[in-house]
Amino acid sequence: MIPKITGFAGDLFVPSKQYLKLTGGVSDKPELKVLATIADLFLVHDNVSIRADAWTLQELYGCFTKDELAEMLENKRISFYLPLYQNGYKQDWLNNIEKHFSKFPKHVLKENISGKIIAKQISDNLLQPTVTDNKFSIFENEIKDLFYNHGIQRESFFTMDVQIGFNQAIDKIRELWNCGLLSTTFDEEVLYYLNVCDKASFLRESKLSTPVLNSGSGQMIDKLHSYKNCPSLINVLMASSDPTKKMIDIVNSHEASDLRKWLQENIEKDVDVRDAYETTLSKLPSKNQWIDWLRFGGVSVVTTIMGTMLTADPTLGFLIGTAGGAIDKIYGSSAIDETMEQYNPEAWFGFMKNQAT
Repeated sequence: MIPKITGFAGDLFVPSKQYLKLTGGVSDKPELKVLATIADLFLVHDNVSIRADAWTLQELYGCFTKDELAEMLENKRISFYLPLYQNGYKQDWLNNIEKHFSKFPKHVLKENISGKIIAKQISDNLLQPTVTDNKFSIFENEIKDLFYNHGIQRESFFTMDVQIGFNQAIDKIRELWNCGLLSTTFDEEVLYYLNVCDKASFLRESKLSTPVLNSGSGQMIDKLHSYKNCPSLINVLMASSDPTKKMIDIVNSHEASDLRKWLQENIEKDVDVRDAYETTLSKLPSKNQWIDWLRFGGVSVVTTIMGTMLTADPTLGFLIGTAGGAIDKIYGSSAIDETMEQYNPEAWFGFMKNQAT
């Protein structure tokens, strides 16, 4: 099953490939740089965990107001985890953030925010370390062996840049490991190295002793939307005059909550979200007879009377009545889903299409 609690937001300071593809790296809405990285994660996960370094905080507080972040923290939609090399809770870590924000132009932020306030919010919401470095070193040795002895590519694969990148990826995993996040959505850089290890493990007919990745969560929503030609969340946000508020409204909606619950209950590793969608629809009860009965027994009569009352022309009245019946059929299908307490993912597509208008 996909992680039900936490998704890892990755590096907010570096523009995501999705943002660069949509905007070319230039946008009159700078908050889109952050939203393109984290928006879909809120649709998949109950909580999105964000690295508490000064550069990420710069981006985060340039996108959300203090009140917006406080509300998400209170509702446990976001949390922070401590960077590996920021000296823990020591005063020099707090001073580092304060110093960074004192240099950051205040007019760029949506409001004047003290670095000490930011640091306090992080400290109050940190996940506590649960796994010792000693236990992590066992996993680290295992993954290094898989990476350097994978037998997949030539030795020229191991350039200095690749080795540095791999070591940085291990550091990112260690940070999450120490916070108790053993299964989450990694950024593309970490995923690349983990996938190499995963392939090497497969060739050896073995598995990592500790499962650490779920690679599908970040692209899950895009796959689902493309299947039904539905606008992506980031496209909806790009068209909005206030993309941050729009995102908060969407991800906190009843429709998003139902979608997230459905994803968590139906998506397993290596199961395509489109297959889950088709399987869900196939299990829904047939509603044609129910809807036709409703139309014949009540809806058609009511809408025909409405048409007669609106116009004396019997032909026009019939057309108005028929149109009313057609609308009732659409909403009747949704009503039956709710009555039988069975989720229909079509409800999400209708919701998003309305958000795009």
